[in-house]
This record gives sequence, C-alpha cells and structure tokens, in this order.
Amino acid sequence: MTRNEKLLNKMLEHCEKIFELHGMMTPGTYSYDSKASFIIDRTIALRERIKDVRDTDVMFNYHRPPTASEIKFGEGATHWKEFPAEIALKKNGQIKKRLKCPVDGLIYTRY
Repeated sequence: MTRNEKLLNKMLEHCEKIFELHGMMTPGTYSYDSKASFIIDRTIALRERIKDVRDTDVMFNYHRPPTASEIKFGEGATHWKEFPAEIALKKNGQIKKRLKCPVDGLIYTRY
C-alpha cells in the first residue's frame, strides 16, 4: 500500500466517524456541505469504477525497444504488446507507465 493510499484510508476512516456522529452513513444521502463528504462520495464512486474496469476485457498497449540479441538476429523493430487491465492498472486505478512482462521478463513502456 502506497503512502497516498494510507493517507486516503486514514482520511476516509476519520470522515466515516464524523458521518456516524451526524447520522450520515451511506454515500449520496448527504449534501456536499463539506469537502470531506464530497471526497468520500467521489472515492467510493472511483473504487466502484476501478472494479468495473478490472472485470472487463480492456487491453492496454505497451512497447519496448529491441534487445541487443534481437538486433543481432535481425528483429530490430519496436515490440508492441497488449496487457489486460488486471496487470496494467495500479491499485488506485491509474494506468502503469512501465511494467514487467510476466512472460518474457522485459520492461514495457506505455507511450
């Protein structure tokens, strides 16, 4: 878990305590009278969208330069590969810029 995720979880716990005290338990049942209520509602919606994307068959394109042995063998073109969302997305839903391919062990870059 990254530092940002820890801070976000701590903030969410704090906000949930505030909502319990004021009788506001579920997202969407309160108006956005405070920044905390807005953040909690947005965070819950974002987490649901991340789950939706991970459950679909979305593919992300990555590329890598050729290795020295590939150039020597005559395959000196840029190599492109598609990765599923479960590999290409971080826990917070952002797309990874670089990732290690589980098949060949090489680093692929997005854009």
